[in-house]
Amino acid sequence: MTLNVAALVAAAGCSSRMGRFKPLLPLGGKSIIEHVVDKLHEGGAETVVVVTGHNRHLLAPVVEKCGAVTIHNPDYQTTGMYDSLKLGLRYLRNKCDAFFIQPGDMPLITVETLRSQIEALITTGSQVVHPSYMGRKHGHPVLFAGNAIDALLAHDGEGGLRTAIRKLFGGKTDISVLDQGILIDADRPEDYQALVARFNKTAIPMELMEWPFLAQA
Repeated sequence: MTLNVAALVAAAGCSSRMGRFKPLLPLGGKSIIEHVVDKLHEGGAETVVVVTGHNRHLLAPVVEKCGAVTIHNPDYQTTGMYDSLKLGLRYLRNKCDAFFIQPGDMPLITVETLRSQIEALITTGSQVVHPSYMGRKHGHPVLFAGNAIDALLAHDGEGGLRTAIRKLFGGKTDISVLDQGILIDADRPEDYQALVARFNKTAIPMELMEWPFLAQA
């Protein structure tokens, strides 16, 4: 069975905690957002939709060059992330069998994780497939069946995506992965520095590397 898979990337924020525009920060020979879009395409998403807001004029040309579709949230300064996601969900409605939702500052996810999620959605028939690192901590992206869009759009945004998932009735499947990339974002300067260090050590298996959250698990 083959699914028409899409992906929705939230990248409308102002990067206030970082102090620099996160999506276009360099990582290797690309920007963070380029890694995100390329990885989603490679992992099985035929269509990638990036919701822009702050610095749209800088971001849109970069992601469109990667083959992504851009949708702009003109009210990004006064609305939350879930409002941006709704713009993308309306675009994807009736256009895909399944779709990932992914923050725009998490470039270290692996292709294997994405493909495992798609396979789990096919085999279980669930509405949601949520990855967790070694079964201990959930991360991103979350994969949804296409028929979840109406329910996600009906959610008022209170409690964000986590609460919206709880309201779905089609079942949720958790898969355990050896991919710490599902947890690593770039909210603050120290996060970005750690992300770059991790990217530069990708030859070391993820499961053998330490990450601060493990001490808090």
